[in-house]
Amino acid sequence: MTSTQRLVKRYVLRLAANCTARRNKLPEYSGQGRRPQYGELVRPLPRQRKGQTIEATEPDFETLFEVDGRTIRAQSWHNLVLSDLKVDPSHETFSIWVFFDPLYSDPLVLGTDLCLQPLSLFHLYLDRWPVEQVPLVAKQMLGLHRQFVLAPESCQRLPELAMLVGNILSYLARFAASHADGLLGSPKVRLRRASPTKDNRAVASDPSTF
Repeated sequence: MTSTQRLVKRYVLRLAANCTARRNKLPEYSGQGRRPQYGELVRPLPRQRKGQTIEATEPDFETLFEVDGRTIRAQSWHNLVLSDLKVDPSHETFSIWVFFDPLYSDPLVLGTDLCLQPLSLFHLYLDRWPVEQVPLVAKQMLGLHRQFVLAPESCQRLPELAMLVGNILSYLARFAASHADGLLGSPKVRLRRASPTKDNRAVASDPSTF
């Protein structure tokens, strides 16, 4: 989570496993030294540093729920701000949720400003993947992530065109019959590993050896 996301409302985003945040309230003054200006540091997951284990912060809330026959453990920390912010009641706060799913080796760490049940939040994040396919096709297959336009109307039309063509390509990839296309698509052609220059000349002079 970055400072630019402070202005975003109603979000659910994935955080790094080593993310940290701070509570938006001051810890008790120890009576010595300068009074604290930052809240307690919250570390959702333990980590290793110089051979030593830094323990995770105790969660504010922990629960279990079932998804497709799997028991998922969820932990959460609330009323948090970015780790570089001082305590201030005017700050927008968020929550961190960690989901331990037996289907995966690594836990899922989410940040959100929504007040939801853990099951709803878990499904809300998973629902993003079906809509990722069209932008992925538009960017990676069509290369539209490298196209730049400046005119206001073009800025509107380019993503519209990207979504339209990405939808068409996704549909064709799903329902069109597969067929051989060109050299690599021919079933009679097998690839050959790179060989020394002498072999390369032999292949070039006799294409049947390829």
